[in-house]
This record gives sequence, structure tokens and C-alpha cells, in this order.
Amino acid sequence: MDPGNLIGSNQIFRLIEKRLPEQTVEKQEEAVVVTDMKRYFTLMIVLSIAGALHGQESQQKDTVKLYKKRVLSAVEIDLLSSYYSQTGNNAAVSGGVGTEDLTDVTPTIVVAIPINEDDVLTIDAGISAYTSASSSNVDPFDRRTAADPFQASSGESSSDTWANVSGSYSHSSDDRNKIWSAKVSVSAEYDYTSVGFGGGFTKLWNEKNTELSISANVFLDQWSTIYPVELRTFGQNGSGIQGNSVLRCITGNQNNNHVFIDFQN
Repeated sequence: MDPGNLIGSNQIFRLIEKRLPEQTVEKQEEAVVVTDMKRYFTLMIVLSIAGALHGQESQQKDTVKLYKKRVLSAVEIDLLSSYYSQTGNNAAVSGGVGTEDLTDVTPTIVVAIPINEDDVLTIDAGISAYTSASSSNVDPFDRRTAADPFQASSGESSSDTWANVSGSYSHSSDDRNKIWSAKVSVSAEYDYTSVGFGGGFTKLWNEKNTELSISANVFLDQWSTIYPVELRTFGQNGSGIQGNSVLRCITGNQNNNHVFIDFQN
């Protein structure tokens, strides 16, 4: 064998042996890179799934948390009415003798309006109309005849109508065990007006079987004094006994001209 050819063959084998480890290292590095990429993608998929599940769970919790049963689901309207009547001939106003006829009619409407899940607005309006023969003797001379305390007359107090409007606003806590409320009201009749306002707090526990309520109200009233005709005649704008044809029939001192001064509020 030619020594030159032998040397050339040895160099080729050495070159192959040198390249083989380099190729093996490159393949190992490629395998490592592929493995790392697989792990990275796997981790990303796992994180994405976990994030989606967590978001869905949070959304479900938020949905459950945001839903509340309404205190009042729809508008409610209540129509109420009462009728009262009495008779008799022993009126206390006329000394135990005289008619006790009295009637009273009271129609009322109550409207409850849900504002949201927790708040309710309630409006209550009504009137009370009465007629009472026994309480009308504040003006016993209105029939232009001699005074008779036992007859029914048609003076200012023989009938009247009382009207009232009130509004209340209530707020309930999320667990429905606490209720805050506020109220305003206005009422009026012939000789009387009233404005009121107030508030309250209610606490419920023991599965709403026990309740404690605290409330406070303020009423500002104004009233007009209706004097009997015997006093009005001698009041500031009265005509005196000589100016009242009915009172002139009263026996006694016809020259009496005393002065009546109205009460001061």
C-alpha cells in the first residue's frame, strides 16, 4: 500500500470523526431547543386555560353577588274605604239631650312604587268627610230663630272634610335585615292645616321573626279659632247686639255692649 494513500485515508477518518461530534452536539442543542419550546407552549396553554377558568369563575361570582331579590317587584295600588254612622238622642255636646247623628266616609288610595332593588316610594292619599248634627251648635242661631241647644244646626262644625297626602321612602340593606325610612305629610281641613316630617330605623333578626323599630316625627300645626256667635258678635269686627237681629230677641240688658278680644296664638 502506498504510504501516501494511507496518510490521506487517516486524515479523512479524522475529519469524519471530528465532524460527527459536532453534528451530535448540534442535534442535541436542537433537541433541547425543541423541548424548551414544547414546554413553553404547554405552559402558555395551561396558563391560558387557568386564566379562562378563573375569569369564568370570577364572572359567576360577580353575577351571583350582583343579583338581589327586589324588595318590591312591581307597583302596588291599594284602594281602601271606610264608612261610619251613629244615631242616638243623648248628645254630650248638648247636655245629654239631643241628636247624636254622625256619619263619616273615608276613601284612601295607597301606591307603592319600587325605585330599585332596595328602595320603595309609597304615596298615601285620602279624605275624611263627616257630618255631625250634635257638634254644629257653635252657631245655634244660623236658622234665624230663637236659640235652641237641642236642635241640629248647619254651622261651620256641622260638616267638614279632612284631606291628607303623605309620602314615605324606605331603603333596605342587602341582607334585608335593616330598613331606613323617611316621611313627609300634609293635611288640611276647614280650620286646620298640618305639615309633618320624620324618619325611622327598623332592625330585623331571628330570621325576621323579631323586629325593633325606632321612629321620630314632627308636626307643625296651624289652626283657626271658630268662636260661638255670642262672642263673634262682640269681637273686633262684630256688629254688637244691636246689629244682630237674632240676638236682639235675647231678654236682658239690651244696652249691654261688652267687648270680646280674640285669643292670641
